[in-house]
Amino acid sequence: QERAPAEAYNAYWYKDGESRHPIYFDRAKRSGERQMAFFKKYADKLYLPDFDPEDNLQYYEAVIKWRPKEILNLKSEDEYPLVATNFKTPTSPSRCSGDDQLPWLVEASETFDPQFGTICINPVTAKQYGVQEGDIIWVESKNGKTKGPAHLSELFRPGTVNIAGALGRIVKSLGEKAYNRPMYNLLCNGKPSESCPFQMGVQNNVPVKIYKARTGKIINGACVCA
Repeated sequence: QERAPAEAYNAYWYKDGESRHPIYFDRAKRSGERQMAFFKKYADKLYLPDFDPEDNLQYYEAVIKWRPKEILNLKSEDEYPLVATNFKTPTSPSRCSGDDQLPWLVEASETFDPQFGTICINPVTAKQYGVQEGDIIWVESKNGKTKGPAHLSELFRPGTVNIAGALGRIVKSLGEKAYNRPMYNLLCNGKPSESCPFQMGVQNNVPVKIYKARTGKIINGACVCA
């Protein structure tokens, strides 16, 4: 049955400021119980690397509980004391349709968006590490590292390292410029224990450290450094 566009919104059905939102997720609870029964039944026949059913399925609960993560308690003396984040920009939301390979879009991004292809940090954090605007820096996690020119901005919270879009490539056959852009995926991993228990999405906020590259320069909008 065809419906009016307005009927797609919750507010259409619940008038006078009323609305309805679930707070008890019974389906999630039942799903977790079914999965746990399956793992117990076939415990002697299953081997899933880096997967703990007890730990994973605790999140399948009817009422969501707050579980603070270690990343919220990083200290300056830790090996990886900063938090890496990935965010979208108007010209670099993702890599769908090869956005990072479209010449006009890339040219507009390089011309008008200082966050494109750079590693964005707060000036306070930059001062702590002796980093200035345009310096080529490495960002390293326990999983890997990536590099790029630093961009200093108050838009970003102190203690964070921020890389926009889905840029960077791991092979030069797709272009020297793309190869030398910062690639956020290199900081993450696909381990089940560090992924979303519900959808297995990769955990994309990871502890990192930064340091200046020994040598480096910008060539055609991308950095080449060691």
